[in-house]
Amino acid sequence: MSNELAKADGGYTAEQVSLIKRTIAKDATDDELRLFVQQCERSGLDPFAKQIHFVKRQGKMTIQTGIDGYRLIADRTGRYVGNDDPVFDDEDSPSKATVTVYKLVNGIRCPFTASARWAQYYPGKQQGFMWEKMPHVMLGKCAEALALRKAFPQELSGLYTNEEMAQAGHGQHEEAVVHARPVESLPAAKPGGQHQPPPADTSAADELIAAIADATTLEELDDVGESIGDVKGKLSKIDLHALRAAWQAKRMKLSGEAAA
Repeated sequence: MSNELAKADGGYTAEQVSLIKRTIAKDATDDELRLFVQQCERSGLDPFAKQIHFVKRQGKMTIQTGIDGYRLIADRTGRYVGNDDPVFDDEDSPSKATVTVYKLVNGIRCPFTASARWAQYYPGKQQGFMWEKMPHVMLGKCAEALALRKAFPQELSGLYTNEEMAQAGHGQHEEAVVHARPVESLPAAKPGGQHQPPPADTSAADELIAAIADATTLEELDDVGESIGDVKGKLSKIDLHALRAAWQAKRMKLSGEAAA
């Protein structure tokens, strides 16, 4: 399979395809692997740099990326001309974010606007730690992804951001009862104003890894670092080591970009 796909695709060697199968798309069928590799080629995103992810839930494959991946694809078209900051319906407890991105159409700068609602994307308490800690950032990313996909449908069709798919594994009954950002679901306060971190599991570690990958500024990355500190007592040693290594590597990258 690896040799056949490498020959047909022309972009990856047989060894690279085999490595993707073993480490990045472990549960992929041959057809799913072929589709994933072709999407990597079409989008120009590097699976080895964690710019694009293979995710399988309940037997169904989803190809995901971070908001940086979306911006990179749009930028490569030569027609992406920026975006406005997210606008929230409530700055204290947002339930909707709206983002406008701009694209050159026949030389004219045209706006494409989309909104994301908390009720549709909040993944629930078990996986929603980052959402409760940084609701504006997470909801804003979903709205920006929707706007970018509206502006660049050919380039972004079939590709979704991690934030958009965070709720994919939850049942309809859980989504139905979430109508706004639930203030009461925030971690209970400790004396001195500190918060009791929520229970952590492998999904929390995965969410933090995705948040590290999506961080675009040192400030955002430091917020993720604080989140790791909040739950480090409940993470396995392997997960904690992986998170620290990923955080340090991303900090070096962002620091280098800031100095350039």
